[in-house]
Amino acid sequence: MTTTHEEQSENLLQLYIDSNIDKQFFILSNKKNAFFIIDRQGKIAYVNHLCEEKLGYSSTDMLTMGIRNLFAETELDKSQTFFKDKVPETLSTFNTQIYVSPGKCLLIKLTFFPIYYSGEYLGTFIILRDPQSK
Repeated sequence: MTTTHEEQSENLLQLYIDSNIDKQFFILSNKKNAFFIIDRQGKIAYVNHLCEEKLGYSSTDMLTMGIRNLFAETELDKSQTFFKDKVPETLSTFNTQIYVSPGKCLLIKLTFFPIYYSGEYLGTFIILRDPQSK
């Protein structure tokens, strides 16, 4: 049985998640940060419990969502789909709004870090913080 390139990328992203989950991703985020991880297509692949609290969605619901369910098209277009194919090992931060329920938005400071393996983009680690935080 052969696997497609996309399936291999998904498997590598899941391996990344599985190998860091017990460490709570402490290298990229502290225990006070809400965060989630998206795959190459912008589908949510992992959500921490603080993200559930901050946004008001269950992790089960969030795992069926994509990045476009959480951010307005105008916000995504500001950075030309900020989550895709950025330079490896580069943190980027900007203020934006995220949907916390239908019709309601929350102003946040978003920091993202692209996840690469052997030079291939697998997904993005997205941290949500208070816009006033340093």
